[in-house]
Amino acid sequence: LGLAIFSPICLLGGLNLRNQIAVDQLKQINVKAALLFRAVITAAALSIAMVALQGLNALHGNWLIVGLLLATRALDHVSDIAAGFYQNINQVQKIGISFLARGAANFFPMLIISALGGGAELAVFVAFLSSVFAVVSIDVLAITSEAMSCQQARKNTMLSKILTEFMPSFSAALFPFFDNLHNNSHRYAIYFV
Repeated sequence: LGLAIFSPICLLGGLNLRNQIAVDQLKQINVKAALLFRAVITAAALSIAMVALQGLNALHGNWLIVGLLLATRALDHVSDIAAGFYQNINQVQKIGISFLARGAANFFPMLIISALGGGAELAVFVAFLSSVFAVVSIDVLAITSEAMSCQQARKNTMLSKILTEFMPSFSAALFPFFDNLHNNSHRYAIYFV
């Protein structure tokens, strides 16, 4: 249910930036601003999902595990900006490296800690930290340094960047949002039935 609440908010607030960056041949979208914007949106979606789950009494004392799992998923939404950037500069193999690193960073700590008899909280916490390291090192730091070499840094305020760069793409965000609502409909049904 947490993902069913979290994902549509991320998709609606994400403004389909991956696709916008992927086709931005004139390099008009500031990638650093897009990363910051996506991070803020995913943090807000995570907060809204956790508050909603608490309000629905759906956490059942597992707030740490649920929160860390949703935060790990939030990292995928941030990495989505890197995927669009790599598509734009025709380095799609780096998208595969990112997926592999994030998958391994999430899966192997959980597997190893569980096999050694560690608790679920520890396993999810270490997996989250590993995922943060993978996203920051492979996606965030890499694309911000490459983006600076690909485009001139703008001297606009954050508000003007949002208004001029992201808002025109708002209509493009609606399809993934509604598609995600449809895909999560079974989660809503299971919870409310």
